[in-house]
Amino acid sequence: MWNVQSNAGSNTAGVDGLKLQDDNYKMEVVHGLKSMNTYKASDIRRVWIAKSGSSEKRPLGIPTIYDRCMQSLLALSADVFQEYNANPRSFGFRKGRSAAMAISYIHLLSS
Repeated sequence: MWNVQSNAGSNTAGVDGLKLQDDNYKMEVVHGLKSMNTYKASDIRRVWIAKSGSSEKRPLGIPTIYDRCMQSLLALSADVFQEYNANPRSFGFRKGRSAAMAISYIHLLSS
C-alpha cells in the first residue's frame, strides 16, 4: 500500500475518480484485494502533459488505485520468486546488488 502512494503523483485519481487519502478507504482496498478471486485491470486514464523544454505533449497513463495496489503486490511476489531462484553469484539487475558488490566478490575470489 505504501509503495502505491510513495510520490506526489500518487494522489491523482484514475478513471474511477478515487484517491488513496482516507485511512478507511485504504482498508477497503486491502479487504477488496484479499477477496478477489480473479483480476482484470481497469481502463487507464490518459492525460497529456507538456514535455520539458518543448511545446509538445506526451501521454501519461494513470491506473486506478486497485490496479496500482495489484501491480505492487505482483511486483513484490515476483521479486521473492526471482531472488529465490537466482544464482547467488549474479549481481546484475537485482535489488540490493550493485557493481561494487560484484567487484568485491571478484577480489574475494582472487585472494
